[in-house]
Amino acid sequence: MLNVDWNIYKTIETSPTDTTAEKVALLNAFSVNRVSIGVQSFHDSELHTLHRRHNAASAHQALEWLKAGHFPSLNIDIIYGIPGQTHASLTESLHQALVYQPEELFLYPLYNMPRQENMHSYYVLARDLLRNAGYTQTSMRRFVLNPAPSAAAESCGFENSLALGAGGRSYLGNLHYCSPWSSNLQTSRKIIQAFIDSPDKTVINHGYLLPPDEMKRRFIIKNLFFWQGLSLSDYQQYFASDALRISPTWNALYSKATVIRIAVASG
Repeated sequence: MLNVDWNIYKTIETSPTDTTAEKVALLNAFSVNRVSIGVQSFHDSELHTLHRRHNAASAHQALEWLKAGHFPSLNIDIIYGIPGQTHASLTESLHQALVYQPEELFLYPLYNMPRQENMHSYYVLARDLLRNAGYTQTSMRRFVLNPAPSAAAESCGFENSLALGAGGRSYLGNLHYCSPWSSNLQTSRKIIQAFIDSPDKTVINHGYLLPPDEMKRRFIIKNLFFWQGLSLSDYQQYFASDALRISPTWNALYSKATVIRIAVASG
């Protein structure tokens, strides 16, 4: 179907109900680098509220299989702000996730239903807990255990990625596109079947070709929310222009110290 260089970095998204020992073995056979599992909570009542098909027991079983697979990177997703969730239950979910020593942990706010009023307090609690557990925060959501020294020199915004599957978003240069998705189980199955039945898996039905100005704005916005911030030298290298001159809005942020410039000595 596709001529893929299997030496590239490969990551896969899964859920506890979709994780089996056989699938873990298959992922190892393809040398998958990173597995991300959407646990969301280790409390059955909260999972029921989220309409998830798994329970805490199946989440633990799936994580045991994944740990036995010895993937270079394991990520666990946890949601905060679930109706009925308390600070204590969120803390317990995080502690249970940390038992598996994931290389990454993502904190996601609840999006599509009524949520806790004081979302910020849940976020701060989770953020502080992960920092105290030795994780480095690299974005609002992402926490990494022992990031590689080379990660300190990384910027955010120009990595090419090809996504396969329902809802997958691909970023190839200035071409950004995604495949259909749905939060409804039956609709998702129809989407997957349509993909399987499609004679040409490379057809793009929904995407954008970003013009140069959009590429510049995207690079700035993404890096402002990245742990290393916006590298003016990287921007200069990519676009042969000065990031501080891109727009009046950017200059206003900089002049009001909403954005702070830090000089870093080279060498």
